[in-house]
Amino acid sequence: YQGTSDAPDSLLVWTRRMNAIALHDAFVGQGCEGQQAPHPAVSVAAGAMWADAYHAVTTQAGRYVQGGGCTSVGVAGLVQSGGFGSFSKNYGTAAAGLLEAEIVTADGAVRIANACTNPDLFWGIKGGGGGSLGVVTRLTLRTRELPEQFGGTSAKIRATSATAFRALIDRFVDFYAEHLLNPHWGEQIKLDPDHTLHISMVSQGLDSTQAQAVWQPFFDWVAQSPHDYALVEAPSIGSGPARRWWDVAWREQHSPGSMIDDPRPGAPPWHAWWRGDGDQVGVYWHAFESAWLPASLLDSAHRQQLCEALFSASSHWQVQLHCNKGAGRCAGRRDRGGA
Repeated sequence: YQGTSDAPDSLLVWTRRMNAIALHDAFVGQGCEGQQAPHPAVSVAAGAMWADAYHAVTTQAGRYVQGGGCTSVGVAGLVQSGGFGSFSKNYGTAAAGLLEAEIVTADGAVRIANACTNPDLFWGIKGGGGGSLGVVTRLTLRTRELPEQFGGTSAKIRATSATAFRALIDRFVDFYAEHLLNPHWGEQIKLDPDHTLHISMVSQGLDSTQAQAVWQPFFDWVAQSPHDYALVEAPSIGSGPARRWWDVAWREQHSPGSMIDDPRPGAPPWHAWWRGDGDQVGVYWHAFESAWLPASLLDSAHRQQLCEALFSASSHWQVQLHCNKGAGRCAGRRDRGGA
C-alpha cells in the first residue's frame, strides 16, 4: 500500500509465472548441515500469492505457514517487509519463519541466504532491506502444526449519542485488554464517525463454544442499554476446521459469500479473496495515515488517554485498529526470528 516497491524510471521484474511450491518433511538450509535441526518447510517461488501457499500447505497438506491475511498478496514481498498476518499473535511474522532464500544480487549472481550462508544478506531479507538487496526468486518457510480450529467474530454496534459511543469505546478497550490481547485473537475493529463500532476478529485454537464464552460478557453489557446501543449487525461468533479456512469449495457450501472467487480467465479454483477486500485494490496509504500504538497504552494508567484519542479521531474519519499487526505482550514472537 505504501508504494515502496517501485519508483519512477526504475526496473520492475515480473515474477508472476515463477509460482512453483514444494513441501519438505525435513529441511536443512545449504551450509547448515550439522548446525541446525531439520524443520518441516515449504519452498515458494517469488511469483506465488498467499492463496497458492495456503492451498498447498493447509488445504492439501494439513500444515500451517505464517503469512498474510489477504490472499492476493505476494509471498515474497510480504516476507521481505516483515509480514504480519491474521494469526501473528501466536506465530509471529512471516519473516520469523524464513529458513532460506534464493536471491539474484546486482552482480548477476544467484545466491543462497540463510543463517549459515550469507547470514548478513539473510538478516536483511527478513525485513531489514525489503526488495532493495536483490531479486528474491525463492523462499523456504517453516511450516507448523495446524490447530484444530480457526474462527471469526463479527458485529456492528451503533451508539445513539456521542456520550454512549465514548462509553462503548471505554468498555471495548477494557474488554480487549482483558480477553483479546493474547495469542488466540487477531484482525481488526473499526470506529466510524456515525458512532458505529465494527468488530471483525479472527481466532485460532478456540472452538465455537469457547469463542462465544469469551465474547458473552461484552455483548451482555451492550444488551443492558438498549436505549444507548443498537445492533446494526447481530453478533456472529463461530469456529470451524482450520484445514478448511482457505478451502474455497468448502466455504461455498458452509459459509457462502465469505470469499469472492477470482473471475479472471484461467484463475485456479483456489484463487479467491475475502469479502470486503476488493475495495483495497489500488489503495495508497500515506505514512501519516498509519501509526503504531504501544501496548503500554492499555495499562490502567494510560487507558483513558487511548480511549479519548480513539474517540476524538473517530469523530473526523474512520479509525481502524489492526490488532494482529504487532505482537503486543506476546513478547516471544516480536522479533524477526531471532535475528
